[in-house]
Amino acid sequence: MRLPTCRVLVSAFLGVVTASSSGWAKSSIASIENQASILFQQGKYSEAFAAYEKAARKGSPRSETVLGYMYASGKGTERNAALALDWANKAAEQGDVEAQNMLGYIYMNGAGTAPDAAHALIWYGKAAQKGSVVAENNLGLLYYRGEGTAQDYPKAFSWFSRAAEQGYEAAQNNLGAMYLSGTGVAMDYTKALEWLTKAGNQGNVKAEWSLGQMYSQALGVPRDYGQALDWYTKAAQQEFAAAQVDLGVLYFNGLGTTRDYARAFVLFSKAAAHGSDAAESNLGVMYLNGLGVSADREKAREWLQRAALHLNTGAKQWLSEMDAKTPPTSIQSTSTMLGNVARSTAADDAEDLHNTQAKHGAADFR
Repeated sequence: MRLPTCRVLVSAFLGVVTASSSGWAKSSIASIENQASILFQQGKYSEAFAAYEKAARKGSPRSETVLGYMYASGKGTERNAALALDWANKAAEQGDVEAQNMLGYIYMNGAGTAPDAAHALIWYGKAAQKGSVVAENNLGLLYYRGEGTAQDYPKAFSWFSRAAEQGYEAAQNNLGAMYLSGTGVAMDYTKALEWLTKAGNQGNVKAEWSLGQMYSQALGVPRDYGQALDWYTKAAQQEFAAAQVDLGVLYFNGLGTTRDYARAFVLFSKAAAHGSDAAESNLGVMYLNGLGVSADREKAREWLQRAALHLNTGAKQWLSEMDAKTPPTSIQSTSTMLGNVARSTAADDAEDLHNTQAKHGAADFR
């Protein structure tokens, strides 16, 4: 199990602890955890692990949770999903909200145990009831997807709203996605723009891409390729394949900017490296016509075949037309179906996952 960034978890548990006045035992644990926190922040993970383990064996839920994280991420110790589960469970049973979040993730992804969405729902529910915005967002996604429970869009909307109103950018994006697609709520481009802008201004890559879609397709706003270019650029800089494709399309067609085939080729190449079939198909067209790159029919065929293997219907058609007198010159942007959900990679502060086709989507699972 990997917890790639986990800034929320680390900030919650590695701060300096103030000794309690309730007795020597708690004071001793606080002292150990103070030292462990310092060691962790200095990058001395093995020493920090030993200190946290000492405090955890004295029953500290804070240290139990950090041990769970360290076993999950392999910091200061060998990665061990089963022990991550064990320590997170000890802390969660004592009511530790971050441990409850971690257990929700563990059960959702089957890390160290069989996947169990129903148990994930329980633990995210416990953390959400204590006001954890991460848990509120993830609980909303479980209801949205119908995982571990019956699909319930109104409940999903309610949980997203609670987290979004507290400023949590992932939930703001998800709320905006629901308004944009009209899923579980009346379609409302004005509210979609409001919530997606809040999320985008906090750097949420999916919201940035969705805003680019709204401005490029005139969804509730006047068509503005300049604005679309700005939002797609922000998302593309975060290596988001969908935005790289759509930004490439703007440069290819000279929309909101000067036509630049070479730049479009670079962007499509980056997106293709992430597995985008639209980008693969577009590279095939560019190689076939010598746009932004030297013409090369073999490379064109190779890219179109890759895209076709990924079920890109345009690429299949273009392959059949390659030997025609007039080869294809049109390129593809990403799917306009917004609002489907995609799970990201960790419970607390995951990297955003997003792709270009309708089977993926614009929501954050953390």
